[in-house]
Amino acid sequence: MNLKRNDTTRAALVLFAAAALIMIVVTLTNRGDITSATLVLGSVSAFIAGIFLLTFAKEEPLDMRFTSLLPVQGTLGIARICADLGLQGNAHMVPAADETADPSVTQVVPVANYRPLTPADGYSFVTGRDGNGVVITPLGYPLLRMLEESSDLRLPGDEEEVLAAIKEVCEEVLEVAGRVDAERAGDSIVVELSEFRLLQGCRAVQSESPKACLICPCPVCSLIACMLAKGTGRACTIEQVTVEPGSETLRLILSVVP
Repeated sequence: MNLKRNDTTRAALVLFAAAALIMIVVTLTNRGDITSATLVLGSVSAFIAGIFLLTFAKEEPLDMRFTSLLPVQGTLGIARICADLGLQGNAHMVPAADETADPSVTQVVPVANYRPLTPADGYSFVTGRDGNGVVITPLGYPLLRMLEESSDLRLPGDEEEVLAAIKEVCEEVLEVAGRVDAERAGDSIVVELSEFRLLQGCRAVQSESPKACLICPCPVCSLIACMLAKGTGRACTIEQVTVEPGSETLRLILSVVP
């Protein structure tokens, strides 16, 4: 297996090689004059610069071709199980009434239209007078909990501020997109993730079943919906997921239950 080297590491290796080459030249010529002294100083400078580059070099990031595919089969598997159970409704992220509850957001997949469901202890499939459906923990909830614990994420109650928080988390904290635009458009909320780094996984799910993204959103889309639900205190659903053709943009259309 070949070891990967980033540009900083390569530059450091070039400086080390240049330093060694200069010292070899000085040794072979053995002139002992001011030119040789200048070359020695240049060699030492190159060597020190190489050490600085290695010291402050960042680790090689994960290959997005592989990372983007990690959640694909989980999304498809849960969506297939829900379909086999006869559930055709879109997943709804529902905030818990008790802020101290864990999970603080649950994912409800109804048979058709959304109705609030109370999960039975130890069971994911709920049947009752209010309707049938599956109640599970969203795939994006571990990310939400980590952001709250390690990054001190606090979601405001104002919708515009929640959208600003979504933009900041995706751009600056998770760094999954180069630019994120989140705004209300009529009765819906549109979130566009430009230069989305996990788009290959989205394409893999979409090619298998576009409905899977709506029944069981991947961790990133699920996180966005969870943040919106918890911030506004109302159930939220993803109505449409679109991979813009010929671009690296993922477009989500969400709605908040009145």
